[in-house]
Amino acid sequence: MKYLWIAFKVFAFANLLFVPSIALVLFMAYGLGGTSTSWFAAISVAALGANMAVLLSKRYSDRLWRKFNAIAGNITGL
Repeated sequence: MKYLWIAFKVFAFANLLFVPSIALVLFMAYGLGGTSTSWFAAISVAALGANMAVLLSKRYSDRLWRKFNAIAGNITGL
């Protein structure tokens, strides 16, 4: 059960990392009104890709791995 809880916390943290791109996608969906799906698809894929590129950059990836290890660190005493 402890491993399931840790996996849930890591998954929730990873989802929160994509909030900026999700917010942009929702803003564009509201602005376009669903009339132009090709523009919406192009912008949403570009936003998700840019968000992922930033998160995988060396500057942020080290911080992310430290955070993931800190979340999982509470099982080291088993």
